[in-house]
Amino acid sequence: MTHTPIGTALIGCGNFARWQHLPNLARLPGAQLLWLCDHNHDLVAMLGDQYDCQSTTDAKDVLTDPRVEAVVIAVRDDQQAELCLAALAQRKHVYVEKPVGNSPQQALSIAKSATHSGRQVAVGFQKRCAPAYVKAKQLLDADGGVRNLSLRMVDDAWRWASGYPKGALLALDCCHLFDLARFFCDSEVAEITARRSRPDDDAMLLQMENGAIVSITLSGHGTMDMPKERLDAVSMRGGVCVEDFCELRAYGYPEIEPIQRFAGASHPDYPLLPRYLLAEQGASGLASIRRIAWQLRQDQAAGKLNERYDAAEIESFITHTIPNFLRDQGWLSAMEGFLQACAGASTNLNIARAEDAWAAQIITEAALRSQCDQSTIIIDHKPSQ
Repeated sequence: MTHTPIGTALIGCGNFARWQHLPNLARLPGAQLLWLCDHNHDLVAMLGDQYDCQSTTDAKDVLTDPRVEAVVIAVRDDQQAELCLAALAQRKHVYVEKPVGNSPQQALSIAKSATHSGRQVAVGFQKRCAPAYVKAKQLLDADGGVRNLSLRMVDDAWRWASGYPKGALLALDCCHLFDLARFFCDSEVAEITARRSRPDDDAMLLQMENGAIVSITLSGHGTMDMPKERLDAVSMRGGVCVEDFCELRAYGYPEIEPIQRFAGASHPDYPLLPRYLLAEQGASGLASIRRIAWQLRQDQAAGKLNERYDAAEIESFITHTIPNFLRDQGWLSAMEGFLQACAGASTNLNIARAEDAWAAQIITEAALRSQCDQSTIIIDHKPSQ
């Protein structure tokens, strides 16, 4: 369904925003990109020229512009809640990256502010909108729903998250998995047992209120050549496995294609080949890209590229190839659904809301308590007054 483009601004132009939100906003017909805001003056000025929009280092310029109807917030975690509330106070719709705030209370205050202002608030739990996960949920729901769910996330956070406190992944990344547990099971978490072998190596068992069980494995001590995410789910008499968002295998479902592959995410500034490679080869295609990128980084670190005639090409490839960003995790679809909601149009996508961020943070706090106390924590989903 088409609608008049929504006047939109992006606050925060870091690496992730430049890989996903910025190009997506620029090419979605439902968005009219008006402003870019970032503390880095030179960066935001360059991007403003590139995307033909205004740029600023002061968020007030964005929030006070009456043309801006929706704000996408992709800033540091400790700045998210304040900006959300400021945008809602100016009656802007908000799309904000997870985890939204530093506490369940902050997420709840945003949810209440959204209700009071009548504005839309969407949260970057966009994995719900990934084509492979949308299809997986359709298959599982048609067979009575999830009874047993396993979620795995492993990557090289020891490298890219070296500036974060040890153990921070449980709050920064595992919130995605807590949200997926609620999404796939259509249920809240009743209790959680969490253990760790070392910081950022965690395992959790969740009992859902509807009786389903969920196991979660999280590690930041892997390498780039390892598959990052895997979903295994069993319904009443069948099940699915999804590898890294690009390959789904279905079991026990009559007349369902047993292997389905999904194209990778696209970016207007980078080659199309990885997108089609994932569509044709699925998990094996992504595995090849992962291995090549990892090996070339190893060679770069060891100084083995110095004498190569194609060293500059390899350096460019390393810079512009982040395997985790090549998978279609639903960024474009989630943003499109948000813009449709802002315009008052219906969407068939299950967009995460501030209430979902609040629920994920409640589960995160319970998991941390369980690790500390070596106990099973019963979760209370009633908001404190």
